[in-house]
Amino acid sequence: MTVLTEPTARAIIAPWYSLFNVAGRGDVKANFANTIPDMKFDIKEVLVAGDRVIVRGEVTGTPAGELFGMPHSGNSFRIMAVDIQTTRDGRIAKTFHMEDWLSAIGQLRAK
Repeated sequence: MTVLTEPTARAIIAPWYSLFNVAGRGDVKANFANTIPDMKFDIKEVLVAGDRVIVRGEVTGTPAGELFGMPHSGNSFRIMAVDIQTTRDGRIAKTFHMEDWLSAIGQLRAK
């Protein structure tokens, strides 16, 4: 069994996260392209534990209109995201993903 290093882990997960940052690329970005056109996912920290890659990231953006029932305010948001990616054969086999959208709603409400 090959030991997963941080550089190898980053190479494995890079294609997944690139989907969130390149306009019009892949179905994931297309879901938010009109609502949050400047959405960006920034990897802040990567930890490796066996075949798992733990990613602490930050999602930022400015909605172009209503988001989750919140009227357009022109405000931007910055939220934390945590992923636990299980890898197998040099690929992501399973993902647990959590984002703090409640914080985003609070930031969008702020005056």
